[in-house]
Amino acid sequence: MTVASSWVEGWLLWLSQADLSIPIRAGLSPPVFEKSMRRKDVKSVAKTADGEVDEENVEAGAMKAEIDDEDMGQKSRQAIVNLIGVDAKRVADFAAFNFFFPGSFFKLVISFAFLIQLIGWRSLLAGLMTMVIILPANIIFSKRYSAAQDRLMKARDAKLAVVNEALQGMKQIKWTATENQWGAKIRKVRDRELRDLWSSLLNDTGLILCWIASPIMLSGASLATLRSPRGRSKSIRRLHQHRRLQAARADPVYHP
Repeated sequence: MTVASSWVEGWLLWLSQADLSIPIRAGLSPPVFEKSMRRKDVKSVAKTADGEVDEENVEAGAMKAEIDDEDMGQKSRQAIVNLIGVDAKRVADFAAFNFFFPGSFFKLVISFAFLIQLIGWRSLLAGLMTMVIILPANIIFSKRYSAAQDRLMKARDAKLAVVNEALQGMKQIKWTATENQWGAKIRKVRDRELRDLWSSLLNDTGLILCWIASPIMLSGASLATLRSPRGRSKSIRRLHQHRRLQAARADPVYHP
């Protein structure tokens, strides 16, 4: 049963990656590039109440546009990079792993049915209570991990902007001898990125710890409630019958 389930999951994962995830990501990235190449830099001119162009406002708008063009261009380029590198990947990942939702539901139903037959509903309920106890920690780590990922993305965007600005103005930096100031500025955004990365890894470790501890605590609590002689003998008898059935299937000439 376990081998068949693992084989089916592996086949579904390969099928979803090959036929859904990769084609969807390949189909989303070219339109984003194409649309970004067709963008036009359109600037409007100010008009007076009579419908005539106001020269002073035009000059002021041109000066302001020259100041803001570089920042807006950088933000636009970074938004396009995020669309291709992050958003398209998330859509493709959802297409690849969404089959786990119905599969997990059916696994839970079948597992609960077997556990109720083996250990009884009281022991199963005791095991589920441990998962309810650990659920708040899982939620806290999930929220912190999501917030840390958002901060990390912003920190990487800021680092990329500073590094690009330094590379584009390398001659000016050398001419004005401001290498130390720019180095400190880059180190500042880099330290911020490392702090956010460390926070993200810590919360990810907490999530993994919750995922590992949940089944162990469930098993321990379920077995710990089998202290009554009646419940213990009943469960042991069922487990023994299950082992005898497995042995009989493996060896047709097996006789208990």
